[in-house]
Amino acid sequence: MQERGPQMGRAMLEQARAGAEPGRNEERDMSGYLNKASLIGNLGADPEVRTTATGTVVTFNIATSEGWKDARSGERVEKTEWHRIVIWTC
Repeated sequence: MQERGPQMGRAMLEQARAGAEPGRNEERDMSGYLNKASLIGNLGADPEVRTTATGTVVTFNIATSEGWKDARSGERVEKTEWHRIVIWTC
């Protein structure tokens, strides 16, 4: 796995900001501008699929991790965040 530190996070933030500027990488839908986020990580379990009267609902969890070397102790530190994703279809 590729090591990702604070520098990688800053680079991704700068790219997101560059794409959010008017006139660059814009997509339009019925409500105005479409906001996008890309999460790259690991699934926590198999997706849960439910059917409702109005469509289908898919729910799943993604774990994203960030690792870096602590400046004070010199030890490797890793932080994992969980994201719950819900997709509604019509």
